[in-house]
Amino acid sequence: MTNDQFFSLALTLLVLPLAGAIAMYFVAESTARWIALAATLADLFVALPLWWLFDPQASQMQFTEHVAGSRPLPFTTAWVSMGSAYRWS
Repeated sequence: MTNDQFFSLALTLLVLPLAGAIAMYFVAESTARWIALAATLADLFVALPLWWLFDPQASQMQFTEHVAGSRPLPFTTAWVSMGSAYRWS
């Protein structure tokens, strides 16, 4: 997979739960539970390729994304979490 494909997966992992939460706000409680289940399962299926491609023997960061043209937040230059890194250049 190329970096663009990883970026799409990472972005989808962030947006799917947010979209589900926004959708749940506007519907009845019984429907909201089904939306929550659908968003969770969709997020799981998007995360599976990253789990399968993760190499525990690798010593470098995996699934890194470089966002060109953006500036880092004032309090950090790199956000690192669970084997992923987001760096601004």
